[in-house]
Amino acid sequence: MITREELLEKVNETRKEEFKARVDDLNALKQEFGEKVVEIVARERGKKVEENWRRIAEEHGRNDIEGIKQTLWRWVAEAGFEFTEIETDEVGTQLHVTKCPLADMARELEAADWGFTCYCADDPHITAGFNPEIGFRRTKTLMEGDQYCDHFYFMKENSGNPEK
Repeated sequence: MITREELLEKVNETRKEEFKARVDDLNALKQEFGEKVVEIVARERGKKVEENWRRIAEEHGRNDIEGIKQTLWRWVAEAGFEFTEIETDEVGTQLHVTKCPLADMARELEAADWGFTCYCADDPHITAGFNPEIGFRRTKTLMEGDQYCDHFYFMKENSGNPEK
């Protein structure tokens, strides 16, 4: 019987092979058609991500910041990410990601630019799909060579939400 660790390793190997193939395709398109390809990929991914996370929020039944922690952040922890909840207060929740298998993989493949477009750029769309009244801010990413990713979730001003 395969262990959880062996299964996670196999999933990560498969993800790496699939991402490498995607990067090869995207690089060929970018070479042929220019930077516009990056914009198109980001825009189209964003639409799909928002749609998926709207559905996840509906199924979960809780679409506040705690709901994001219970869905997205539980999943990433199970997928081998490491993070710390730095602070939660009346303003919002600050998380620091210190290990990201996606960033490790993309940098190993010398494809951090596509890693950012195909993974990191999803984060604002995840938040918008989960609940448009939640704001998201990030100024650092492991993908771009920082020591951690600084995810911050907050309730937008004037949202009419009593949890502000």
